[in-house]
Amino acid sequence: MKHRILALMLAAGMLLALTACGGAAQSASAEAPDQAEASAPEEAAAPEAVPEPETAAESGSAEEISAAEEAPVEIEYGEVTYPVFEDTQDMSIFGSASAQFLGSVDMSLYSQTAAVQALEEATGVRLDYSSMTNDDVYQEKLTLMIASGDYPDFFCKAPDYYASGAAGLLEEDVCIDIAPYLDEHAPDLKRLLDEDTEYAENVYTDNGELVGVKMRAAPTTDGGGIIRQDWLEEQGLDMPETFDQLHDVLLTFKDAYGCANAIGVLSSLGSPLTFGFNIKLDTNNFSFVVHDGKVCPTIEELASREYIELLAQYYSEGLFNSDFLANYSPMMFDQMACTNETGFWQSGRMSFNGMFESYIQDDNAVIAPVKDISKTGKETSNIGGTGTPVGKNSISITTQNEYPEQSVEFINYMFTEEGIELANYGVEGQTFEYVDGEPVYTDMILNNPDGFNSNVARSLYTLNAFLPYFQPQAALEMTFTSPRMAEAEEIWMSTRSPEEYTWTLSSAEAEEYNALISAINTSIQENLTAMVMGQKPTEDWDSYIDSLYDMDLQRCIDLQQQAFDRKYGG
Repeated sequence: MKHRILALMLAAGMLLALTACGGAAQSASAEAPDQAEASAPEEAAAPEAVPEPETAAESGSAEEISAAEEAPVEIEYGEVTYPVFEDTQDMSIFGSASAQFLGSVDMSLYSQTAAVQALEEATGVRLDYSSMTNDDVYQEKLTLMIASGDYPDFFCKAPDYYASGAAGLLEEDVCIDIAPYLDEHAPDLKRLLDEDTEYAENVYTDNGELVGVKMRAAPTTDGGGIIRQDWLEEQGLDMPETFDQLHDVLLTFKDAYGCANAIGVLSSLGSPLTFGFNIKLDTNNFSFVVHDGKVCPTIEELASREYIELLAQYYSEGLFNSDFLANYSPMMFDQMACTNETGFWQSGRMSFNGMFESYIQDDNAVIAPVKDISKTGKETSNIGGTGTPVGKNSISITTQNEYPEQSVEFINYMFTEEGIELANYGVEGQTFEYVDGEPVYTDMILNNPDGFNSNVARSLYTLNAFLPYFQPQAALEMTFTSPRMAEAEEIWMSTRSPEEYTWTLSSAEAEEYNALISAINTSIQENLTAMVMGQKPTEDWDSYIDSLYDMDLQRCIDLQQQAFDRKYGG
């Protein structure tokens, strides 16, 4: 089975290398070029002298020369001996996980689980997970920790959360560049980076540095729309496909069931409708699109104005109320739906794992995934699709880590055959068994005796909560603990294409950009929310967008364009 996992890993890497189109970025998403080249991790050393060229007669026939030129270069990768410490070494780590996981698990007992114990035995590294925090407050705590100058041995997710990103972590001497250690201390990870170009370009910086090793995730979605199908059937309504059809459905839900939020809208003004408008309009995070090589603010898109105007109409009709100002997580809508307070909202496939129906107050309730609703019902979107082949988990080595070489070897273990198995499935005989040569989860995951849902159980009894690893497609599909979860993924993906273009700001660019964009984000949050709530006319849209340029929006665009051109050769 281990060889099967490795074969799947390498096959996936080669397939992505052939079909990659780029990926989602922290700061930008857009329509795409052909495949972008991955950043080279390091330059080859120049030879001491250039030999005189041989003639064809001296070196072989033309056919032999041609064959030699076309032959693939065989790269030899080394091997790391585990454990990396003769005596178990205690090391510290700081990162984050979902509120659901941290609220369910006693972190003082986490290190005693079989998978974590197996990792410790295999590598000789014992991690202290006691300081892990909630995703919602991680950025603030990470920034404060870095400002204090007192770091742990490892950070999780640091390049994605730190204001100046990977470049800032290097320039400020917070984390080390892992790239120079790869050949000798991380051959399995290096092989993956060499063979999976799309993964590599989302892990290396534009300068070929490696500050955070990220999870190589199987393609999946960002979730999508969910609707009360039983309400549709009771009211004799068809599944909506267009905005006009949805409008009729929401009015009916409001009148027939008295739900205060017929549609779920987040405080960031996110909703399931953004997919149909093909915009990443999030008032907490300024985003960009690219048109013909030109970086443009998402907020200037016509679709952004149309989206805000539609939300304003829905708000005026009472299809959602001021409670949305307190809605900060899609999971809140799952809870609201359980008490019949919403009928159409955005969430993920975990809503279809059977837990939802067990909590909802109406025994006859049925929920269903909804294909992205749009103007005509036929539009496609390049947001919320397969995106980049990287997951949220990542790990960085800090400059206060006294064992950088062994730490790189520890990270490499997560990309070995044994590490991949342990990270995805846990410990054989406890969380999974082989059936006809394939791993199958046991009831420890599927029907947890302690009452954990399958998502929490996987995070607790495998290694997917914090550390990066390789996830085969088969492992992702094993998380579909009901046929309806797979159905939801298929429906949401039916109108989406992969996200494209990704670029990163340098440390200096990020510092200047963040200083400017903070005030712009605050202004957008206040003004767009006021437009939605009818406190500011949407007719002021154009003049308001013009006012953002008085806040140095153009400089923000220029910084993004500069980074984009550096990556794509503009």
